[in-house]
Amino acid sequence: MLLLLLPLSLRAESTGLTGRVVDTSGQPLADVIVQLEAVHGTPAPTASAEPRPAARAVTGADGVYVFDNVEGTHVRLRFTGDCCFAAVHTLRLADWPPAAHQHRGAAAQQTNTPILQDVVLVHRQPGRVMLAFAGDTMLARRYFDPLPGEPQLIRPTHVEDDARQLLKLVTPYLQLADFTSVNLETVLLEGEIPEPLEKSVTFYSPPGFAQVLREVGVDYVALGNNHTYDFRADGLARTLQALRTAGLGYSGAGLTEQTARQGYPFSPSRPGAKMAAYDFRSYVGWAGTFDPHQAAEGDKGGAALGSLRNLQMDMDSMVPSDLVANAVAVVQYHGGLEYQAYPTLLEQTRLRGAVDAGADLVLGHHPHVLQGFELYNGRLIAYSLGNFLFDQYIYGTQLTMLLYVWMDGDQLHRAEIVPLYLNGYVPTPATGAIRYDILQRQTRLTDKQHLQVSPSGAHLQLSPAEIASASSIAVDVGNRVPGEVHSLQTLGVLPWQLIRSVRAGNVGYRLGVDLLKRGSFSHWQEYGTPSRTWLQHAGMRVQNTPKGHGYMLVQGSALTGMRVFERAFRPSTPATVQASVRSATAEGCHARLAFDLQRRNLTQPWLEALRDGASQRLGSVMLGAGEVRTVTFDFNMPRTATKGVRLLVKIEQPDHCVLQLDDLLLVEWQSAWLSPNSEVPDAGGMQATHLQLMSFERMDQRP
Repeated sequence: MLLLLLPLSLRAESTGLTGRVVDTSGQPLADVIVQLEAVHGTPAPTASAEPRPAARAVTGADGVYVFDNVEGTHVRLRFTGDCCFAAVHTLRLADWPPAAHQHRGAAAQQTNTPILQDVVLVHRQPGRVMLAFAGDTMLARRYFDPLPGEPQLIRPTHVEDDARQLLKLVTPYLQLADFTSVNLETVLLEGEIPEPLEKSVTFYSPPGFAQVLREVGVDYVALGNNHTYDFRADGLARTLQALRTAGLGYSGAGLTEQTARQGYPFSPSRPGAKMAAYDFRSYVGWAGTFDPHQAAEGDKGGAALGSLRNLQMDMDSMVPSDLVANAVAVVQYHGGLEYQAYPTLLEQTRLRGAVDAGADLVLGHHPHVLQGFELYNGRLIAYSLGNFLFDQYIYGTQLTMLLYVWMDGDQLHRAEIVPLYLNGYVPTPATGAIRYDILQRQTRLTDKQHLQVSPSGAHLQLSPAEIASASSIAVDVGNRVPGEVHSLQTLGVLPWQLIRSVRAGNVGYRLGVDLLKRGSFSHWQEYGTPSRTWLQHAGMRVQNTPKGHGYMLVQGSALTGMRVFERAFRPSTPATVQASVRSATAEGCHARLAFDLQRRNLTQPWLEALRDGASQRLGSVMLGAGEVRTVTFDFNMPRTATKGVRLLVKIEQPDHCVLQLDDLLLVEWQSAWLSPNSEVPDAGGMQATHLQLMSFERMDQRP
């Protein structure tokens, strides 16, 4: 397969959009109604823009739909039909070049018409249920008390209105399922606040937040986590009352161990269909070392403790009753280690143990970042759902997902990943490099021994398979000039494909992943969300083009770069910084740029580290007036004693000059230098967003 080296975020101006709708076997679906509307407005508290009326198309016998004269840079597509469960996809049109796929018909021949990947709809069948799951959710801390220079997202006098606004862009997704769940990682309190536990971090959110969750489509909250008992028995009792008042289901916490370990029953109601009943359980993975601890024990309240013994006992105790007969057991487990890409052995042992004991679907959270999936003994395990509505500024925690699961009784039919981006703490449909990274990360982390990974529109599907087909590919980058060291190349690889080998003629190569994913500035203020990515001051602004691309303009001398530290990095790993820079053409507009890597050590408070953290100079460059250059610096990530890193760019130029900064990359290499045409060390394929090439003759001179 020949894959071109293409930027992921650019396209020509478009006047239309076309695509195809198919079922899970790949057969075209006719008579599916497709509604399209431009996504306008902002989730900020002052938002008032209303969506424009939706355009409407109906698929023909070939499953194809066509829209002409599409307005806006972002659109939302809603797919409905009598045959199938409804679906919603949100697109940035620049992500879908015309050459992506070819459909039959005249519409496909319009060279400036983006073509969306086939959207797969799931057939409705008797007994089939669609479930939706999202990760860690709260409305506290920085939503009310933002960091210096950031906007306030929740006003104390408009809590519910502002919370609805924050969830506005994902509400259409939450409302599709028969049953929607989030992990409520907060106590619900107002008025007099009880004494908190003696622990480093405690959360409480307004009780009205429960009503907002119910209104936007949430049916149930998991309470088995390490924050549900932050304010002791009084805080938990008031939380449970707020949930009951809002009509939200819950399980995983109670005022006694017995009530904490009880399940929540759900029986879908659909005319003419005999539906299985579901039993939702929720657990925390550890009790804590403080006194009193957070787990329910005997007559003491708290979260249900998810020990292997408790999981086995609770699965065994699920007996038929008036509410739950032949129940499908759904277990949510809150444990593992924060910011880690893979589950711990303890977490894997317990979640597999839950399946062995009788659980039919198992979902994890707490790491705050996404982890992979596996099909264990025929049962789906999602090891970490990441964040959903959370105020963490760590970059890796902002890439997340909503998970749909279709169940035929206790049997998995299909699952689907909806990529989300917590842009400025606001959940938004992911686009561009963010979407790409989420989907490829999940492809890499998922055990594909019995799971088939495949695309559906802007999303990613998971389906059971006896032997999953290979998702790894070979990349052909053509011949290169001997002796030339090449700057980074963006890989035009589809996000559900991993790289098995690179055919690069006479040059060596290495593969890496961009840790920033925001250096094109295309996500700046996307959907109107307030960006918290870059350091900025009055002399800086981001210019967005009609093609959906952005670049930063800096007037005078300034310091920019990452606002906070990234904790999800691999110590002692080769890395590369690259940026495209253009100095002003006016007379005397020379510029000097210096690139530094600042570190936060293991014991340093983060505000102190932002101010005084040690840094190393990665490289610097001088630009003459009007000069355009791509600068590249190789370095090694810190070895030890480092909790986080951030990239800083110091710009020195006369006050009247304006410098353009674009395509900023911080690539962490996933492979060593490999000889020409060799396969990557990971036999299953490697995740990569970028490629660097070097003449084989010069590989002995590599940094």
